[in-house]
Amino acid sequence: MEFYEKNPNIKFYASELLAVVLDKCGPRSPETPNRVLRSLRQRGFLNYKVLDYQKSLFQFLPLENTQSKQLELFHE
Repeated sequence: MEFYEKNPNIKFYASELLAVVLDKCGPRSPETPNRVLRSLRQRGFLNYKVLDYQKSLFQFLPLENTQSKQLELFHE
């Protein structure tokens, strides 16, 4: 969530997200960031789109108002 909050609406590569996850959490499965992104999007905590599947390039998108409220509850 910190990666998202510090970088709203930016384009990013999965490798950049993985670097943050490794720094914060230690070694994980290489696909962990993608699974976490999908889960957080499904639960309404963040939004993104895939710009280039081959390059694993993503872009965060704005949240709807109801999703923003869910994010606030997540931090309480």
